[in-house]
Amino acid sequence: MVGRIGSAEVYADPSAAASEVALFSPHPSYEQYLKIHKVLVGPRTAVTLEKIHEDLSSESLPRYLSAAGWAAAEAALAQDTVPTKHRLRLLDAAVDCWDRAARNQMFLNQSEKVHLAEYSAPYRAALDIATEPLLRGIVLGNVTGKVLDDVFEDCLAIANANAAEYTDALANGDHERIAEHSGFGYECNALLALNRLKMKTWFAVPAFARSDSGHHHPEQTHDLSVIRQKWGVIKGITPVEIKAAANARAKRRYKALLVRGKMHLSTPGKYPPTETLGAINAVHLGNASRDQMKLAEQASVTLIDMLRDYRAGEVLGGIATERSVTAFRSNALVVARHPGLNVAV
Repeated sequence: MVGRIGSAEVYADPSAAASEVALFSPHPSYEQYLKIHKVLVGPRTAVTLEKIHEDLSSESLPRYLSAAGWAAAEAALAQDTVPTKHRLRLLDAAVDCWDRAARNQMFLNQSEKVHLAEYSAPYRAALDIATEPLLRGIVLGNVTGKVLDDVFEDCLAIANANAAEYTDALANGDHERIAEHSGFGYECNALLALNRLKMKTWFAVPAFARSDSGHHHPEQTHDLSVIRQKWGVIKGITPVEIKAAANARAKRRYKALLVRGKMHLSTPGKYPPTETLGAINAVHLGNASRDQMKLAEQASVTLIDMLRDYRAGEVLGGIATERSVTAFRSNALVVARHPGLNVAV
């Protein structure tokens, strides 16, 4: 029986994916992938990413498949001088990897292998698939209004499905599931807060798979990539890290734009991620209350203001490479203008 999470197909019957799932020792190509700086690579490293995709795409472990998918997708974005057909094939390959990652992770989550359970992972893979048309639009040189509408609809559906899991976890006191679905919920809210504005030149997508790993280059860790593009030319990528809350250690560590979900994407008394999501839903459906309209608008405006203040900061030359369109910047202006980011707070 095949079901769907947003736009990604998944298997409701765990046995349907059983033959695809196996356990592996750490794969050298996966380690190679994690060691790459968390920025959009250049054409030369893009060739390496294609090889990494080839090495990992035949694996079954969801993390390997996620990395394989993003290696292919990033290679498609980074090679703007190769034939468009080749770049589109890379995006097709990425979607295939993410689809299998979602299916295999759903099987693991329902199996007895509790140590391999990652409850938000199928929804993350679904979000990767849902935002792929934005990447395809870049490759084709035209992100259309229909693409923006369809992507927003699919991402909203995935966020709602994740919210249902979060609510169920709360009802059952399942703290591990609560934490995973809550964290992903705040990430979805940030993505939706920007993409609900349907801007062709400025939108958010999930960050590359390696961007979420802190094993290498931990200061570059981030959840979202905000892409600024025009007719398929990427002008800049802003890395964004979303935290429900942030302690002093987190504020010192992250060089990406740090957004506190409970403070910057919420209003007093409405801190759970489901509150902001509910407001975005209601505005989209045209039945929002005045408070919901205010909450959805505030989340969007605050995020845009933070992005602009972060982009006004000086590029940190010691982080990654200055040749990449991805830029880690000084957050001094963000800290000065937005509450809750000063380390002393």
